[in-house]
Amino acid sequence: MNALQETRSSTTSFYLTAVILGLLTAVGPFAIDMYLPALPFIEKGLDTDTATVQLSLLSFFVAMSLSQLAYGPLADIYGRKRPLFLGLVLYLLGAVAHSSRTKTNPYPQATLPIP
Repeated sequence: MNALQETRSSTTSFYLTAVILGLLTAVGPFAIDMYLPALPFIEKGLDTDTATVQLSLLSFFVAMSLSQLAYGPLADIYGRKRPLFLGLVLYLLGAVAHSSRTKTNPYPQATLPIP
């Protein structure tokens, strides 16, 4: 492999790494952006008040902060890739488990007609 090919390979690797890290950084904000519009439906579906539903948002932020506190020492021990991949696998397993549940609506009273 000549020097030009090595330069192209390292440049491509750099950009690929930058894109992947950028996408990983966006997972948290995407989760919040999907969750916030559902707050009124959750409130109606669980027949509770707004303050109680907002506690679930608080629990999300607490869980995110605790996971970041745990990720730091794990990254020091195992490197960055293993804990990162473990977190992604857990996230994907949770998403698949949620999407594969039965398609019946457990809160039919929370369903609003689409105009």
